[in-house]
Amino acid sequence: MRDKVKSKFKYNFKSTDDIISTLNNKKLPAKIMTKIHPQRWNDNMFLWFSELACQNIKNLVKVLLK
Repeated sequence: MRDKVKSKFKYNFKSTDDIISTLNNKKLPAKIMTKIHPQRWNDNMFLWFSELACQNIKNLVKVLLK
């Protein structure tokens, strides 16, 4: 599996609320790393949908190239 890391911590967060809850319950390790894509965040709906469409096209091309 790509980017697999050996750790005793096993999380599968589905939302920001999941992360906040785990943090508030003091169940996160002292150091964490997140993989995020801030270039995909946009309050402008046209730009947000444009980014979504481009990502879907790129993912389709990747699948087809495999």
